[in-house]
Amino acid sequence: SRRASVTGTRACTPDGLPLVGVSGVNERVLTATGHAMLGITLAPVTGDLIAGLVAGDPRADVLDALDPRRFSGARLGLRSVSESRA
Repeated sequence: SRRASVTGTRACTPDGLPLVGVSGVNERVLTATGHAMLGITLAPVTGDLIAGLVAGDPRADVLDALDPRRFSGARLGLRSVSESRA
């Protein structure tokens, strides 16, 4: 008999925490990714966090640790591509 196997990548961040919050590219874009193998498990709380952002009632105490901009060049003191061309 043959065994079927499926492989794929899991979106993970360097610190292991998901990215939930305002995108570092556009303030009108919200991000909810990087949950690795806990995506379905964390979906309800992630949905609540995103709903709070949309409603204007964000949970800053939680979202600060999950801020997608924590890996951005601005936070790391790096220059953007457009800045380096100027």
